[in-house]
Amino acid sequence: MDFSKFLRGYLQDPQPAYARLGRQWKFLRTEDGRVGIDYLFPYERFGDLVAFLESRLDREIVLERENVSPEAPLEVDPELAAPLARHLEKDFRLYDALIAGGDWKNI
Repeated sequence: MDFSKFLRGYLQDPQPAYARLGRQWKFLRTEDGRVGIDYLFPYERFGDLVAFLESRLDREIVLERENVSPEAPLEVDPELAAPLARHLEKDFRLYDALIAGGDWKNI
């Protein structure tokens, strides 16, 4: 299956089984809408997570790369970009705040 087919399925309501993924935005929230976690690290700054854990645990952590998906094209079809951005607007704001080092808890 290519990425565009997956995204089309993800945007459907109801979603087909292959596209039923949770949303980061919802996963991080408590039932009353508050952020339910204290720390969050974007994947692009995985080293920050490791440094945080090493500091907290007072020990070196060495992680091997395992269970890595094969390289594949992940370009978003231009016709899906706007619907996807609308559907994931809160998730994109969360990601943008994390990458910028901003206040991601009050988005």
